[in-house]
Amino acid sequence: TVTTATPRTSELGLMLPGSASGVDDCFTAWTSKGATVIEEPHEDVFGRTFVVADPDGNLIRVSPID
Repeated sequence: TVTTATPRTSELGLMLPGSASGVDDCFTAWTSKGATVIEEPHEDVFGRTFVVADPDGNLIRVSPID
């Protein structure tokens, strides 16, 4: 794990085909494997979304394809 003095604010975006249920399924799968939750699944202007951090602290936002 990489630790930095500066908090990370940029995100890698992953857009999934399908509906909001696909986003929730991804959240369940990733958190069951120990993903660090930054934002729980919620509705936003671009649809259902959540944010997790990978082991290096990179932020990953998951949302559906429009």
